[in-house]
Amino acid sequence: MSFSFNKVKQLLLMVLLGTVTVWSNTLPGISFSGIGTLFPLRFVAVICTVIFLFTQRKFILYKNSSIFLFLMLGYGFASLLWCQDVSTGISAMVIYITSVFTVFSVFVLVKDERDIVVLCRVIVICAVIIGLMGIYESITGNYFTETKDRYSVSWVNNYFGWKYPHAIFYNTNDYATFMTAMLPVYCIAFKDLKTGGVLQYLCLLFSVFCVILTNSRLCLILNAAFFIWNLPKKQIKGVLLGLAAVVIVVYIGYRYWNYLSNSILDIINFSLGDERRIQIWANCLANIFRTWTFGVGVGNSIIANSQFCYFDTGGIFSVHNFPLEIFEEFGLFGFICFGSWLLSIFTNIRKYTDTVIGKYLMLFCVLYLFLTICSSSIRQAYYFWLILAVCLVYVKIRRDSQKVDQHE
Repeated sequence: MSFSFNKVKQLLLMVLLGTVTVWSNTLPGISFSGIGTLFPLRFVAVICTVIFLFTQRKFILYKNSSIFLFLMLGYGFASLLWCQDVSTGISAMVIYITSVFTVFSVFVLVKDERDIVVLCRVIVICAVIIGLMGIYESITGNYFTETKDRYSVSWVNNYFGWKYPHAIFYNTNDYATFMTAMLPVYCIAFKDLKTGGVLQYLCLLFSVFCVILTNSRLCLILNAAFFIWNLPKKQIKGVLLGLAAVVIVVYIGYRYWNYLSNSILDIINFSLGDERRIQIWANCLANIFRTWTFGVGVGNSIIANSQFCYFDTGGIFSVHNFPLEIFEEFGLFGFICFGSWLLSIFTNIRKYTDTVIGKYLMLFCVLYLFLTICSSSIRQAYYFWLILAVCLVYVKIRRDSQKVDQHE
């Protein structure tokens, strides 16, 4: 009876963890003088995990990789001593702490592969609701939350002549990034169901449609490539991938023919469809060269980019690049810590791609490398920490299983 009660409690807390992590920025933040803005839902996951931790009396963590996160957090606290806006820095630190605590929570709650599937199903339900919210916004023009997103405010129409959706996110790019990141999660969530194949492709098509509404070309390419790669027959994959490559080449050649004689930088600018992003990254790099040893301080990248603006960024100062954002704020030491943590995930997960879960978690890691340049800030993409934690806990589950097999 006790085991059954603990299992039910574990299940409920996993549902709560997945839900509040995905929706953690939806409730209005509470502003505290000298501390900054705090979001209540983030602390719900922390409190619930602490409760489960003390009832289980177990402290489980993948020490070899998580030490890098704790070192980065420690350095983030130290950077509050020299950052320009301490209040903004504290708000950012709270986000990083609760994000790292999400990683810890996954280790506490997820015990086996079945738990991974359950957690992925919780995330999928949230993703479908958020996707439908975006479709509603796009068709009706009625937004659930206010935004200063330049796409939603200024650029009126997308491919369908509708509004640009953003649902619960800060802007339409963050919405497209989230829907693209969910692709491997769909496949894991439905892997054991009899109708799993049908549901999987329906969700993939649903994600493609949601991304089309945002006009995000990189996310659309990633969605199309993932969908084609996921097809069952290799011959069909090869033909469709070849056709997709031809279409992309023809499209770029037709649209940017006049720019092909320009410099390499100009070609890159126009091929990406938004030269502003190149200017934003260049401005960020200029600030990194200025403060690369210690960084500008946690949460202060936007302030630094606005005050030391070496390039025309069009008034956009969010970095839109996770590695550059970490480097600018945490300096060289924080960048190395964060990079080492990600590298440990990627190098370990690729050893266990012999199962459905391992294969799709590896695909998520590949998607992550591209999606780091889509979202406006790593602090907006809180759901990434949840799925990266799933990658780590899966590695731990497989290693523990191998140890048991060796002893037997």
